[in-house]
Amino acid sequence: MSPFVSVAWPDSGGTPGSIDIRTAADTDVGHSRYGIVEMWNDNPAFHTRSAATTSQVGVRFPNVLIPQGATITSATVTVYAPDNSRNYYSPADDTTVGLEQADNPVAPASGTKDSRSINTGTTTTWVQDGGFIYQNNDPMNAIDLTTGMQEVVNRAGWASGNAVVAWFLHGGNGTTANGFRPHQGQASGVTPRLQVEFTY
Repeated sequence: MSPFVSVAWPDSGGTPGSIDIRTAADTDVGHSRYGIVEMWNDNPAFHTRSAATTSQVGVRFPNVLIPQGATITSATVTVYAPDNSRNYYSPADDTTVGLEQADNPVAPASGTKDSRSINTGTTTTWVQDGGFIYQNNDPMNAIDLTTGMQEVVNRAGWASGNAVVAWFLHGGNGTTANGFRPHQGQASGVTPRLQVEFTY
């Protein structure tokens, strides 16, 4: 008599998948700004300091292997704190983050305001631990972009392997400093990171 064999059939949510990728090159991060970007120990950092400044930066993640129309169950972006000679924290009112609503966006330009940053679909507020002081290379609070990622992969022109761009937008409505390490000059463990869970 044959032994009983248990088979786990996929549920109605589809086959699960996940990606965990980082920026691939210096050119994946563009300081398209009309505010402040500072050099901290020879490494640029997106940085906003006062209610009088507005600024933006784009972060491109290449080769996002998610099928068109997949169901996104979780999508987060994590960035890392810059030079510990500067103590700062990021309050909830400083920065919003969204994913560019485009099929395969090119890397952000640097030096001037980039009009692409307004095409970000659903944005989320980048909420940090109020008063918490990050040290050099600390991971900062993950940014939930689940809804925005769903909007991207639902696009008719989206294809697995395309890139996505996350835009960090500071409208000048905060009063304290805020910043993170871009790709330039950084070890692989502290470059911007995109993690997505999905079913298909």
